[in-house]
Amino acid sequence: AVRTAFSSDREKLSWETGDRIGVYHDASGIQNSLLEYKGDSQMTVSLPVDAAHIYSIFPYSSSAGEAPHNVSVTIPSRQTQKEPGVLSGVMWPMAAAAAIEEDHADLMFCPLSALLALNIYSSEPETDESVTQVRVTPTVNKNFCGKAGMDITSGDAFTSGDSSSPITLTVTNPKPLKSEKPDRKLFNDQLYVSIARQTYAYVKFDIFTSTGKLYTLTSNATPINTVDTDVTAINI
Repeated sequence: AVRTAFSSDREKLSWETGDRIGVYHDASGIQNSLLEYKGDSQMTVSLPVDAAHIYSIFPYSSSAGEAPHNVSVTIPSRQTQKEPGVLSGVMWPMAAAAAIEEDHADLMFCPLSALLALNIYSSEPETDESVTQVRVTPTVNKNFCGKAGMDITSGDAFTSGDSSSPITLTVTNPKPLKSEKPDRKLFNDQLYVSIARQTYAYVKFDIFTSTGKLYTLTSNATPINTVDTDVTAINI
């Protein structure tokens, strides 16, 4: 399983043992291979001698495809998060590209989709209630998740998938809600939803809690624009 995750202060994404990374190149023949992170700061892959550029995708699966110009990338409609404040990186597809110089390349991964960082808090002064699931339903008839064929050599973003199904985030180890509006600069309790880079005029949030309650809120007053922003914080 892929376990790449944000640190709780959201300063960095850290690779973890078992992460699967797809590697492609621009030479002829079979163009893809798999790297599995094992804790090393540098990873080694065998490439043809005439390869001039290397491309990479994360997370990687065997269904991703064999050529970097048409890689199958997925934003799942069912997403999970271990606990508030810690993102599961498998939900946030990333790609990288670099020239090969002296048998070496530095890959800087950039996110293909956007994240909604949800700050959910309670109006009650004290509560044991926690959020167990969030269902996100953006503008009707927009394909904001699912699969897309992407050219990872061009720096394109994930702007549209093949599904308009609601995205459901399940929290494995939920925490009691805070009773005050959080500072958007604090990340310890945020819930993250990966979504296509679009402008959403209307988004409905269905919030399911440990007490069996369902709260529904909408953001139809101000459009949510994720086109050029990696992470968009929203107070609920």
